[in-house]
Amino acid sequence: MDMAVNLEDKYKQLLRGKKIPLLVLDNKWHQLFLVEKKNRTIKKLEAELNQLLQRQGKLGTDIKDMKKIKSGLLQEIQENMEEAEKSSKVQKKQEKNQRMIVEINDKTNAYEAELEDIPDKLEEVNEQLMLETMNVFYNLMKKNDERIEEIVTWVKEIREQVKDNMVQKTTLEEYNTTIYGYLHDVLGADVVNIFDLKYLKKQENDGD
Repeated sequence: MDMAVNLEDKYKQLLRGKKIPLLVLDNKWHQLFLVEKKNRTIKKLEAELNQLLQRQGKLGTDIKDMKKIKSGLLQEIQENMEEAEKSSKVQKKQEKNQRMIVEINDKTNAYEAELEDIPDKLEEVNEQLMLETMNVFYNLMKKNDERIEEIVTWVKEIREQVKDNMVQKTTLEEYNTTIYGYLHDVLGADVVNIFDLKYLKKQENDGD
């Protein structure tokens, strides 16, 4: 376990300063898992990245909307400044608008601070996802290499067997030719032909 942690730290040091694209936005990263299933860790990190991206988008939209509302409130306050001096109702409305502006400022500051932290969080989680992805597929490639070696060994053995069998086949064929020639010379063509018919008939029967 300690070895794995030390190795991960080593990789992190080597990768420091390297620009790693957001994997969940990379179609080729998703294609890696068309056959190989995502493990629990990869699913968790992927979900975390997607949540951060969604939060980043929502914060940006909310900040933009709040600034727009604030701008409208400020304009309303400015337009009603003179009227507020004459009407308590308008003055209360102005005070309410000012309180809303303070609330909007506080919320905007909090959202902007959160938004500022998100890129670092995205980078951290993305790096973890990259390391886990590398672990999964390098282990897979290692298993594939081991299987390839098994196949190469098997093919080599089969080739040797095929080579031996071909030599044996040629030897037996030559032996049969020699035997047939001796029989033909000793017994004569007429006798050998009779045995040829019997031999061929037996082969046909054995084949059936």
